[in-house]
Amino acid sequence: ISAANQPMSNTLQAAVLAQLEAAIDDLDAGTAAALLESQSAHGVVDGDGVPLLSRAIFASDPERPDESLSLVSILLEHGASPAQADASTEETPLHVCASKLKREPKFAVGATEALLDDLNQHPDALCDAEGRTALAVVVGQGKTMSPPGGEAA
Repeated sequence: ISAANQPMSNTLQAAVLAQLEAAIDDLDAGTAAALLESQSAHGVVDGDGVPLLSRAIFASDPERPDESLSLVSILLEHGASPAQADASTEETPLHVCASKLKREPKFAVGATEALLDDLNQHPDALCDAEGRTALAVVVGQGKTMSPPGGEAA
């Protein structure tokens, strides 16, 4: 965790953070919930500076959408913010979900609904480093999707 970039109340001990990162990577919502039992995930980033909620979305597995969604829900319940942007890319968890729409539609739609339900601002206010909203990422994904029985547009 980057303690220099986070207020003390938004950090986890290094050992707990390492265990939480492993639980996220394994899609182990039960372990993540236990580790966060009396902790907040608000403002916490992993060792690479990626918000925990974004890390969980990156870690999703198309073969395990329900487990992936459970992990997102646990992090939201413990204060992870759908508006927290990655410091280097400025992508929010909504941007990451949008990028997964084509490969993992069930997970991406469910996670996006959960993020929007928890978001306390208009999603168009969240732009990445390229100035794209999450909707712009979805449109970009749609342009590369193949229509039934045809070639990609």
